[in-house]
Amino acid sequence: MIVSLQEKNLPFETTDQELPNYFDSCETVLSAKFIADQFTGRAGSLEIVEIPNQEEAKQTINPLLGTDLSDRILVINEVYPLKED
Repeated sequence: MIVSLQEKNLPFETTDQELPNYFDSCETVLSAKFIADQFTGRAGSLEIVEIPNQEEAKQTINPLLGTDLSDRILVINEVYPLKED
């Protein structure tokens, strides 16, 4: 099952091309993209990384959680799908 991770607080200058570099500890990043701030165009508000399975997600989250990237503390949360009624 694909696991989606939400990253917050990346450096403002982060681009779609640089985002996978933050996740070198993960063998396979299926996709990585950031949603830029609509007013400034900067990264940092919401980034989504898809990882192929739960085990790789854990290996990715643990070493990165709380790390300092350009004076910004990285926050990572797993995104759970919405429940359908």
